[in-house]
Amino acid sequence: MLRDYPKEVTLKDGRSIVIRPLTPEDERALGDFYASLSPEDRRYLRHDVADPGIIREWTHNINHERVVPIVAENPGGEIVAAATLHRQPESWSPHVAQIRLVTHPDYRRIGLGMQMAREIFSIAVFLRVEKVVAEVVEDQTAALHIFEKMGFEREALLKNHVIDREHEKRNLVILSAYLSSLWEQITDMVMDSYRVSAGDY
Repeated sequence: MLRDYPKEVTLKDGRSIVIRPLTPEDERALGDFYASLSPEDRRYLRHDVADPGIIREWTHNINHERVVPIVAENPGGEIVAAATLHRQPESWSPHVAQIRLVTHPDYRRIGLGMQMAREIFSIAVFLRVEKVVAEVVEDQTAALHIFEKMGFEREALLKNHVIDREHEKRNLVILSAYLSSLWEQITDMVMDSYRVSAGDY
């Protein structure tokens, strides 16, 4: 599943990054990555990423049967994006997985998020996942736009379902997509990003 990594990718602006699996040695770099996010970004994350214990848990208790984490690293060794695929193989929905994706503010709108999504979807295909789900706070309009652009559809709205870091209640949007229809679309979008960076358009 992860034997094809690391992968080097050139983004739209010409910068290169390496996509690879998360390892225990990434504890400090992953903590630095989340610390680099704006308070607004961290406000909507599911976990308190300012807690070193959470970062240590993520990096030192990796279980690919349940969570597959990958990261993007720049030439300076900094993590600039993280994506995870969450599964519950023993549940009544073993064919369903949840995707989570975060990118560094300086690496947005240059194709990195789309590339990370493609990589996590390719892992999902390998694991025979049929349906992927994303949970997004309703206020995160940019994130909602990105998922819908990739082919996700809104399935549900859970009112006052999330309490953010400011202790405010927020609505949660549940989006989903079937990999059979999503894979071709996301691949085309990534290839379009490569053509733009190569000057074809």
